[in-house]
Amino acid sequence: MVRKTERGGKAFYVIDFRYKDKRGVSQRYRKDAKVQMRDAAEAEAARLERFATEHGTVDGDMLPEAFDELLDVPAKRGVYFAFLHSRPDMVKIGWSNAIARRMAQLDRTMPDRICVAAIEPDATVETEAAYHRRFDRDRVRGEWFRSSPELVSLILQLRRAG
Repeated sequence: MVRKTERGGKAFYVIDFRYKDKRGVSQRYRKDAKVQMRDAAEAEAARLERFATEHGTVDGDMLPEAFDELLDVPAKRGVYFAFLHSRPDMVKIGWSNAIARRMAQLDRTMPDRICVAAIEPDATVETEAAYHRRFDRDRVRGEWFRSSPELVSLILQLRRAG
């Protein structure tokens, strides 16, 4: 469950749900969402609840949003949307003809773990360039963009299309 709350005159999205731990004891997870946009907070909550249900914990060696599963998709090439574990507020939009290999390369060269948010299979370099133009106002540097509501919405749409 995601709810909006106010602290110090500022609004925050809070993820709040109950789950059973590994011993079967009811636990409560309640924390501010990492990305303070409704759609992103709801997606984060769904992923955390699913992870807690499957593993009996929200801790452990889990990527934030558990996006590792997407590296196993049949898509070998296409446009990918990725972010750093510590910076879900910035998204890299890139193209590769070997997405899993590219993610491994990025993971070794970045200061933190790289997480795949979404993949558009079989998309072209031209598609990547079109996304770069579309989100140019959110560009931070190079292929890195701020997680604007429009970009998060596109990522969620691609994940649903899956």
